[in-house]
Amino acid sequence: MKFAPVAGGYFLGDYDGLDTRGTSFLPFFVKTNSNTTNRTDVVAQP
Repeated sequence: MKFAPVAGGYFLGDYDGLDTRGTSFLPFFVKTNSNTTNRTDVVAQP
């Protein structure tokens, strides 16, 4: 929690979505990590 971005409080992220790859959907979401210079990661699962 201490490494989460601060936006009026610790921000764990609530971004998710769908992209397309050809005829398939690619779900993705953003999560907090422990890197203090880049505090979030985008995770996708084909």
